[in-house]
Amino acid sequence: MPLRVIHSLDELKQLTGQEIGVSDWQIITQERIHQFAEATGDHQWIHIDAERAKTESPYGTTIAHGFLSLSAISALLAAAVRLEIGGKMGINYGLNRVRFPSAVPAGARVRGRFKILTVEDFEALAALEGLKVERRYFLAGHRKVELMPNLTAEVAVKLKQLGLPQPAALGIFSGLADFSRTADSQQLFALNGFSGNIAPQDPNAAHDGSYVGKTDPRDPVLSPLFADLHGFPPTLLITSTRDLLLSNTSIFHRALLRSGVDAKLVVFEALPHAFWYHFQLPETQEALELMAKFFDDNVGR
Repeated sequence: MPLRVIHSLDELKQLTGQEIGVSDWQIITQERIHQFAEATGDHQWIHIDAERAKTESPYGTTIAHGFLSLSAISALLAAAVRLEIGGKMGINYGLNRVRFPSAVPAGARVRGRFKILTVEDFEALAALEGLKVERRYFLAGHRKVELMPNLTAEVAVKLKQLGLPQPAALGIFSGLADFSRTADSQQLFALNGFSGNIAPQDPNAAHDGSYVGKTDPRDPVLSPLFADLHGFPPTLLITSTRDLLLSNTSIFHRALLRSGVDAKLVVFEALPHAFWYHFQLPETQEALELMAKFFDDNVGR
């Protein structure tokens, strides 16, 4: 099939509701299935053991992993449609619903048919470009990246600065509101609460330099404590008495109250930072129920 080239975002919008391309057929070979198994660690026999599949599988042969079939969409789309609409890169935003109603046997041919359902502008996502939101930690010698818990407040501040709608509610479950100084609880506790000697820190010095980078530590998007918080939505804050971010969470709660925000602070006793990830604790169930009820009450189902 000929490659279709779309030259502008306006052209893409005009194609809403239309099929924009059909790829050529591709064969899902057994070799490709083996490669996917190696890449993902999914070595279930229904994918890689042809002899066993002949006698034990209802399909009579090996079948492709469901996620292999799904991942093939990228190559099938590239073979059918090219977008020349500007921008530095394209990002896969996600999938709303995925099901695998039919197996794809080894040797089967697949192709993609692509239709534009909707085209939407996400101003907030574009405007938040450059907001640094990564937190680094080390596990078994490998660096991973996760979102900082205070991202909720940072995004809300940025949305307000841009004049964009606020969320219906905010949940700040132990967060850093001020990167310009080291708060009291950071001097006392580590991630696991009382966990041994902690080197004293200058209470007037900025911290977490790898996160802050060259940004002013008092920048209101980085440190929401310095932001205009008037008009923030209802906010639930949860922390604990041995949380290294207890001080920041409670200070931010007071700042919200001063700005007239409907803000509630719940403090659990004798538990460390983010204790709600310790699912064996009875307090975890209580905390999760509080979070769920708060969002049910303020956002709805």
